[in-house]
Amino acid sequence: MSTVAVIFAGGKGQRLGGVDKALQPLGDQPLIGHIIARLEPQTVRIVINANGDPGRFAKFGLDVVSDLSGSALDGPFLALATALRVFADDASASHLLTVPTDTPFLPDDLVARLQAAGSPAAWAAADGQHPTICLWSRQGAARADQQLARFSGQRLEDVIRACGGQAVGFDNADQFLNINRPVDLKKAIDIKGG
Repeated sequence: MSTVAVIFAGGKGQRLGGVDKALQPLGDQPLIGHIIARLEPQTVRIVINANGDPGRFAKFGLDVVSDLSGSALDGPFLALATALRVFADDASASHLLTVPTDTPFLPDDLVARLQAAGSPAAWAAADGQHPTICLWSRQGAARADQQLARFSGQRLEDVIRACGGQAVGFDNADQFLNINRPVDLKKAIDIKGG
């Protein structure tokens, strides 16, 4: 199995005061640096989905793609549509992994665990649902491309389920901590220091 990962870094970080969430420091590197380090051993390629100046990610040496233009989709639906286009253009990859830029403690066996579900798509569930953390097969990705517009404005997990996807349970909720607010960043600092 060869997996291409797309990191969703296009959010506005409004609950963190409008900062570029991907570049917020956590210990010795920004949030996105932690995610890249977690994903590199599990994937063959990592792409950053972000709008604005791609130069701010230059030090990571990864391709940066902006959201698809002219789409009626928004939020995670637009990010997924963009990731699906990256995947469609990369014939060498068998799977697509999508992850948000604010989950710095992803498990080292994330891809293997999601793939073990054997479904067209599988997303992480740990103390809640994390549908942006999803592994798509070619079959699941093709279905998602057809389903996106139908579910826009609803829940991302509805798209995944419509594609034959399922949730995969993980025990350690800290591995899926979403850093959306200052209190979440403080918790991440505590976890990182501990």
